[in-house]
Amino acid sequence: NKNSLINYADYVLSEMNKQASSKRCKPFPDFETLVNYSNREIAKIIDRITTPRELHGFLRSLMEEMNSNANNVKTPFEATLDDVKNAFDRASPSFRK
Repeated sequence: NKNSLINYADYVLSEMNKQASSKRCKPFPDFETLVNYSNREIAKIIDRITTPRELHGFLRSLMEEMNSNANNVKTPFEATLDDVKNAFDRASPSFRK
């Protein structure tokens, strides 16, 4: 269910934070903050993710969005609706295979 996947995403981000160099990387926030889940349009897209495999594909695509936008912002990354749409659209062809 949705809550289990969000908890799993938080776990994955926490593990990534543990592995990251504290001198070079800022820690990821929780999943809902990272993807700006409080935005209803974003939440509708995120809620279409139904499995951990789909979540991994989405996160991989979202990281590409983050990397391409990293040079354009001074604050920590918080996904916009376009970021989430782009990441979901790139990842979704591999869903349910």
